Amino acid sequence: MVVLTGLTVVLSGCALRPATDSGGGNAASRTIDAEDIERSSVRTAWDALQLFGAALRLEEDKDRQPARMTARGRSSIHLSSQPSVVMDGVRLVEYTVLQDMGAHLIERMQLLTGPQATTRYGTNSGNGVIVITTRTAMTKR
Repeated sequence: MVVLTGLTVVLSGCALRPATDSGGGNAASRTIDAEDIERSSVRTAWDALQLFGAALRLEEDKDRQPARMTARGRSSIHLSSQPSVVMDGVRLVEYTVLQDMGAHLIERMQLLTGPQATTRYGTNSGNGVIVITTRTAMTKR
């Protein structure tokens, strides 16, 4: 679904299959692997988040560049509802990197929410964490 609001384009993600349960009987974590990404034929990491990130609200500016990402269902005038993005162990400051990164470089994406995100990445991660592992990082291990 695309909704135009001023100069901002709001894109809603959709899930093609049920979330992968990462243990503990709680679907608060979802893992998307390289095979899922290849089957979907998305081109960039941003496109992959649009498709698989049903719990995310992704916004683009008038030039169709990533502008903002928020967790669905929560909003506050005073507090940020942006999830953190960690790529190969480094926290990203800007989302525009995801538009420039080819989806074929992704080995795995984990969408962590709730207690799993805060347990692993600290109390500032209450809005969720998107953990991206690239194929380059996997070969260095």
